[in-house]
Amino acid sequence: DKLVRAMTDAEEDATINGNTSGNLGGGSISDSKDKDGVTITTTSSVKAWNGYRDYAPYTSCVDAASTEVSVSNIRDMRQNMGKYGVNPADLALVTGPMGYIKMLGMKDASGTQILQTIDKYGGQATLVTGELGRVDGIPIITSELVRETLDENGQVLASGTADRTMILLVNRPSFLYGDFRPMRLRSRDLIETDQSVLVILQRLTFASWFGTADGAGDKVCLYTYNLQP
Repeated sequence: DKLVRAMTDAEEDATINGNTSGNLGGGSISDSKDKDGVTITTTSSVKAWNGYRDYAPYTSCVDAASTEVSVSNIRDMRQNMGKYGVNPADLALVTGPMGYIKMLGMKDASGTQILQTIDKYGGQATLVTGELGRVDGIPIITSELVRETLDENGQVLASGTADRTMILLVNRPSFLYGDFRPMRLRSRDLIETDQSVLVILQRLTFASWFGTADGAGDKVCLYTYNLQP
């Protein structure tokens, strides 16, 4: 069970934070210390493929620059995504625990809560796995692997303040997994030491139908960054 959990966490981490080149999201800041301030090695799971953050054109992302996230941050991302931000059924908001708690406090000008909880619509809607609520009809998915150790630019550097997080907006049909071999657990006994060696294997990749160049191509993923504690 622990091996399977480790594999699924690695897959999720790469899907959100994966980056095979030098910079995330086309920005100018190196990702070499993006994983919680620890230097990323070539064998790290986040080097498996380019993830959501790398596909997001940095210049089209939204700087929250606040301790609170607003509905305008979410709608600005949708506007910047163009035709890929129109249909709420195709979208998902992906964030960590801190981002989710911030979103719980979103209210409109009249003080009405913006975030809809599942108990208010669950019986009338098809739920996305892991969904905890909705904003403008867009499901919110929480992941502990969304970084909460980012700086004001949405990166983690070798020094400086790194206590901020982000909220990603993803057009889900624009991404796909290529699964060549499903997860397999294999074992062999070492009779010399009376031990068993367990190895879990999987062959797959993750990609978007569109390119990753900053400011070019289709904006199928964006994020709101610089969300402060």
